[in-house]
Amino acid sequence: MTMSINKNIPQIEALKKRVEAVAGRRLSTHVHFLELVGDIEMTLREHISETTLERLWGDSTRHYDKVSLRTLDVLC
Repeated sequence: MTMSINKNIPQIEALKKRVEAVAGRRLSTHVHFLELVGDIEMTLREHISETTLERLWGDSTRHYDKVSLRTLDVLC
């Protein structure tokens, strides 16, 4: 069972801003999310798909209100 929480809370927005600060840019294009995936894999040896990140940032055509705790854990 995958645990998830609502992605539209202030703590998630703060996390996204922190991730962008570490990345050194606002994440807004598919290429940005691909680069973040590579950075996460190189640094943490964890994988999050670019589509998962795009959904979290709201840059996906598919709408999801929840985010998995594992995704949040990796981003933290």
